[in-house]
Amino acid sequence: MILEVGFIPILESRKNEFEDALRSAVENLQAQAERRIAAIELAYKTAVSVPMITRDYATLRDVIDGLRQGTDINYIVVTDTSGVVLAASGLPADQSVPSPDAPSQGDMRPVRFGVDVMGQTYGHVHYGLNMGFLKEARSALLAQGTAIAGLALVFSAVLLYAVGF
Repeated sequence: MILEVGFIPILESRKNEFEDALRSAVENLQAQAERRIAAIELAYKTAVSVPMITRDYATLRDVIDGLRQGTDINYIVVTDTSGVVLAASGLPADQSVPSPDAPSQGDMRPVRFGVDVMGQTYGHVHYGLNMGFLKEARSALLAQGTAIAGLALVFSAVLLYAVGF
């Protein structure tokens, strides 16, 4: 009975601490993802603006194919101001461009930004950012926290048993 009474507050306290740490870690990862989106926007805008302005769509296709290589970008689509697809990489031709206003689709977050040069809009870049790292990080943190909590519980029980409770 004493052992049970002593453990319940400790377990509740550790559970709350763990939930706070997990929430904080996920919030930090989401903030990091937002910073990555801002950096991608700047880099992609710079890379696609010249081919868009000069209407060099073959080069535009080569540029977006290169941008997508070896990254966590599922697809990139460049459209003009009226929504006509100028170049696409990673998105099947029969699939429409996912809206950034729509809910995330699995581990993929649709993102869209305008390509503006000197105040004139030439079109938009749409891409799908793979957010699977958030799920993986959350699972890893949960597994680590559970293991640590389990070990702490075992050590506490052994210690209480050793001192005579």
